[in-house]
Amino acid sequence: MEQAEFISEDSGESLSKEMRAARFRTYAKEHFQDLAKREPDYLEFIKRSAQFYSFRLNPDKGEFFIPYSSAPFFWLCDSPAMTKFEEWLKQESRGRITALEGYRTIKEFYCKWATFKSEQEKKYYSLSTLKLVEREQNRDNILVQVLHAVMLTFDKKLFNPEKAVELLEGALSTLENLRLENQLKIELQYLLNLYAGFAFLKQMNYIGAIEKFTQAVNISQLGLTAKFYLAYSEKRSGSTEAAGMVLGDILHYDKAAIEFAIEMNSMSFLAYAIRNAVTYEVFAESEFAELLEDIKAAMSVEMGLQETSFVKISESLVRLNEAKVKDFYTEDLEKSIAFLDKTSTGFIGNRNTIADYSIAPLQKKLAKILEKIIETITQKFQGEIYEQLRQYDVEIEDNLNVIKHLESEEEEMKNLQKKKFNDALEDLENTIQENIAFLENKMENIHLEAKFNPQAVFNNSMVYNLIITLVVFTIGAFFGCSRGALDNPDGLRDVMSTVMLGGIKWSVITFFIGTIISAFTAAFAVMERTTEKQNILRKITYFKSHKEREAELLTRENDKRIKTIAENFKERVSEHRRTVDRLRAEKDDHYAELLEGANKKIDEYKERLNGVIKQG
Repeated sequence: MEQAEFISEDSGESLSKEMRAARFRTYAKEHFQDLAKREPDYLEFIKRSAQFYSFRLNPDKGEFFIPYSSAPFFWLCDSPAMTKFEEWLKQESRGRITALEGYRTIKEFYCKWATFKSEQEKKYYSLSTLKLVEREQNRDNILVQVLHAVMLTFDKKLFNPEKAVELLEGALSTLENLRLENQLKIELQYLLNLYAGFAFLKQMNYIGAIEKFTQAVNISQLGLTAKFYLAYSEKRSGSTEAAGMVLGDILHYDKAAIEFAIEMNSMSFLAYAIRNAVTYEVFAESEFAELLEDIKAAMSVEMGLQETSFVKISESLVRLNEAKVKDFYTEDLEKSIAFLDKTSTGFIGNRNTIADYSIAPLQKKLAKILEKIIETITQKFQGEIYEQLRQYDVEIEDNLNVIKHLESEEEEMKNLQKKKFNDALEDLENTIQENIAFLENKMENIHLEAKFNPQAVFNNSMVYNLIITLVVFTIGAFFGCSRGALDNPDGLRDVMSTVMLGGIKWSVITFFIGTIISAFTAAFAVMERTTEKQNILRKITYFKSHKEREAELLTRENDKRIKTIAENFKERVSEHRRTVDRLRAEKDDHYAELLEGANKKIDEYKERLNGVIKQG
């Protein structure tokens, strides 16, 4: 920007200031091949912006620098932020095209105002634009407000920077309430604060400019343009040290952009970064002449130690080609080497210090390429080793799978045997329990059995006793009757009396004897019941001890079978383990032999590649 835009030239300016400015210009000319001279040109600005945005850089990797002198042109370029916001406006209009069409007409008139050089034409289109801006449907469109503010800032006839700041602050407030994606809102907030800072610069209100540029820097991930004009504002306000610190960040950006271009193998972005370095803008502004030594120191830090040159890098690439390692180039390596070759050759004889920023990154890239080639060579020969040893791995894997299968089969058979053992124990337990339960039930209900019930036995015996007694009575009666009849056949009563007495006598005797026998029988039944209970208890005890013996026998048999299964599988597994150990030993021996041969070949290639940079 021209200093005359902000302050009047002091006819009494000191000679020392003129000498500083002269040295400043001379340094720029010597180191940047006059690239620091830049006049505002619409077509060049649009072309440069289109080229920058074609790289599609992330916000943290690049920012299009907006020179103050070309600031009105920015709103006419196809920046992603403008494109996205205009598309958003189109969607939000929802068929109401009046405001949208009004904005397009305003932008068309604004374009003619910004690009026409004739004062008469500029005046016509500026007034035409303002008439459209004043229409009701255009007032709430923040892009219309921005274009209006830019015209009030940069048009000499309409000059009203205070109103411009007011419009931009209003646009910022409106923007806060718009439903935009976060990144787009951030980019627009950055631009609005930046242009508000421009308006303050036009007023020579450096405190206000510093505030707005600082806000813009805090919003953006890079804030390149805002940092530049923040440094300018700090310098104009007398804060030379603060200006120098901000300039350090700006100068670092050019180095970072060049390094990024080299990392991405982007020749086009590298050329753009060198051709459009922000450092040129610093040297185009004579206000920074007083900071020349600080700028030179900062540039020296960014330059680093120059241990090589474009010529040496180019020679190193020639030696790399002579090393005959192209068979080991990957697609990425081929691209990187081609990029290095084109860049180093193209920059030979270049007198631009900014281009020299690329020497160290290019040398570092060459070193990485050599490392990658060696890595590829190592992988190739080691890969061949592993391929030759693959058969060992196959056999080892097969044996390990067999071992795994045998162990699984062994476990399965053990589980099967365990199941059989548990089933046998369960069957034994159930059988014994059933027998014991039967005996316990029998003992509990033994009194219900007739032969062990003394009352029932006594009753049964007495029944038999009565029957026998009747029989004896009958026999005794007949016997008495026969005898009485012989003694006194004529006396019937005597006969009956004799019969009855004879029968009763013998029946009483018989009944008495039968009763005694019944009593003994009932007592014997009690004894038998006791004996039977004892027998049942002995049987229960026997079954319990039998269960323990049988369980012990089953356990011993199970342990024996488990041991037999384990021994059978142990030998088979051991055989395969011995095979695995043998194969591994053979593989290690063969690997050592193959590795020795591979290392010799790798060392041969390393020796070739070591000379690529050593001789450089």
